Formats: sequence, C-alpha cells, structure tokens
Amino acid sequence: MNSSFWRSVALLCLIQGLATAINPSLGMSAGLFVGIFLAARWWFVDYPAIWWYDLLFWLLILGVALVAASIYTGICAILSFASVTTRVCQSLGLARAFALHVWVLGLVGAIFWLWHLWIWWKLRR
Repeated sequence: MNSSFWRSVALLCLIQGLATAINPSLGMSAGLFVGIFLAARWWFVDYPAIWWYDLLFWLLILGVALVAASIYTGICAILSFASVTTRVCQSLGLARAFALHVWVLGLVGAIFWLWHLWIWWKLRR
C-alpha cells in the first residue's frame, strides 16, 4: 500500500478523535464513515487474495480505534490544562472511548467483511 493510504488513515483517526471530543454521537457518526472508507479501500481497492489479509484488516480496525481514542484523551488532557472541562471529557474515559470506536468500526467492518465473503462465495460457485 502506498503512503497516501496511511496519511488518509491518520487524518481519519484525527477526525474521529476530534469528533468524539465534541460529542460521542458525532464520534460514532464519524466512525461510520471511517469504517466505510477503510473497508471499501481495503477490500475493493488494495485487497490481494491472501487469507491473512482479513486478519490485518481487523488489526487495522483495532489500531484506528486505539489511535482515535488516544487523540480524544489527548484533547481532553489539553482542555484540562487550559482549565476547560466538558461533559464529554468527564463522562468518557480512554477505555470507554476505545470501546465506542471499536464497536462502531467493528460493526461497519463486519458488515463489509460478510459482504466480501458473500461476493467471494458467489464468484467461486
């Protein structure tokens, strides 16, 4: 994969973490679009026919969720140094933000993964 894919993944992590710092529902909405982008790009553009590529996709989902949750936590830490506190930063910690991102990205990823397997199964028949 070329470096532009990884740059866009880093930008999407930043957008998802920032959206979660504003509002968890906005973070979930951003996660839907991030998940669709990752799944579409991974399986329908760059996908070689190798079995372990599916495992790499799920590791990518976990990595993106971890980086987005870390960005969210960093934004909340910067806000606390500036003596600004938000309800989101008080109610959502790193573990819950990570779980939120994994859930949303995993849901979209699972739908696309099942769709991909269904297409593969239909083409093999």
